[in-house]
Amino acid sequence: MKKRILSIILCFVLVFSVLSISAQARWTNCASISLGMSRSNGIVSWSGNIEGNSDTIKITANYVLERLDSNNQYVLVGTWQNLKTTTKTYLNSSGSASAPSGTYRLTLTGTVDTASYSEPISAVFVKTI
Repeated sequence: MKKRILSIILCFVLVFSVLSISAQARWTNCASISLGMSRSNGIVSWSGNIEGNSDTIKITANYVLERLDSNNQYVLVGTWQNLKTTTKTYLNSSGSASAPSGTYRLTLTGTVDTASYSEPISAVFVKTI
């Protein structure tokens, strides 16, 4: 019984260790990325917030929204491309599309630029709504 309890505790410790490692920053120029989705009255709405570091001079983003179909394949709902800012260290974007309830995937690709380096960024958010 003690071994089982210790095993369970060890599993929790390992899981939380892995989660904390994956939550660490992956970029040099990008301080944070947050993505979100909701659905109301047949409309799926998404938002994306990208924050660059203090020396960021430009942020460019492309978003793709897809829905998981009955064949377990993602089908395109909409794209929003070349969204950018050249005056701030953050870019807040949003969009919406008419779509049924289901599982959606929002994919972000883009760059966060400083005077010396253009860094590619990417993130994926999946939600059933």
